[in-house]
Amino acid sequence: MIDGRTQKVLMAIIKHCNIINDTKNFFGDDYSKFENNSIY
Repeated sequence: MIDGRTQKVLMAIIKHCNIINDTKNFFGDDYSKFENNSIY
């Protein structure tokens, strides 16, 4: 069984991986689009 702290850490990792994946899907392979976006 995973303790509460470890579970929170793993959930945070999954959350950040999903954010990275969403960003990659949004910008695709166009680095200049990413680089010139004021939000990122």
